[in-house]
Amino acid sequence: AHKVGFTAPSVNGQAEVIAEALAVAGVEAESVSYVETHGTGTPLGDRVEVAALTEAFGTEKLGYCTLGSLKPNIGHTDTAAGVLGLIKVLLALRHEEIPPVANCAVPHPEIDFPNTPFRVSSRPTPWPRGSEERRAGISSFSVGGTNAHIVVAEPPPARSSADDNPQLLLLSARSDTALQRSGAALADALRTEAAPDLAAVAHTLRTGRHAFDHRMALVCRDRAEAVTALDGTGVTPVTVGRVDPAGSTTPRVAFLFPGQGSQRLAMGRGLYATQPAYRAVVDECAELLAPDLGEDLRVALFPA
Repeated sequence: AHKVGFTAPSVNGQAEVIAEALAVAGVEAESVSYVETHGTGTPLGDRVEVAALTEAFGTEKLGYCTLGSLKPNIGHTDTAAGVLGLIKVLLALRHEEIPPVANCAVPHPEIDFPNTPFRVSSRPTPWPRGSEERRAGISSFSVGGTNAHIVVAEPPPARSSADDNPQLLLLSARSDTALQRSGAALADALRTEAAPDLAAVAHTLRTGRHAFDHRMALVCRDRAEAVTALDGTGVTPVTVGRVDPAGSTTPRVAFLFPGQGSQRLAMGRGLYATQPAYRAVVDECAELLAPDLGEDLRVALFPA
């Protein structure tokens, strides 16, 4: 209803979806320091998009938010454009730098950038992690009026810990040869100084990879032990096997807890210190019980 024609963009339609995304995210527009725009480079489209952003942001603060677009680098990728914009923003957060807009030495002459919250940079813009959370918006608009905008923020700083508990590393592939290649590639990655800690690697392998039929599993305490195990030069056992793809049923697993374990003071302290999910539940329970108990449950659970 807001569009003058099927292919013409609409200021109102775009502004509404951007404002709604900000509201759903629960963030103020002035806290968004970068927007990955739809940015097709058309005379009408870019002008409408900046007008919609200005309306949605609704702030008098000028020139604080950088605009960018991936399309001048790789073209319009149609249905993949939105997810590629998301990938670009995540990489910018990771590398703490906003890429410049390619081939944009002179901004659109019909867009009055000095009187908007936005700026376009032809040079890389530092985007360092600081005391304030870095946030970005990502727009993707279709020719027929199906509009999307999301707001993302940097992840919280990783909590370092001295956790030296053994980690389970899982690998899988479609063939034995591919499995051995995956193991060698993981060993090479773990040798580098930039490799993440072993717990992070183990978590990614367990939750972020598809499980194929040919599988490998090993338990290691540190990266060095993992490397020697994967190379076959260490003493750590490596279990290699294959899941029968012809199996008609998925085996069911049951755990029996008889309740006869020894109880001790500060049980769970290690989990609380190293496992965010466990820590979040304990914190929630402590806050819910505080009015009735009159004290912090965590003081009783984990005495100094």
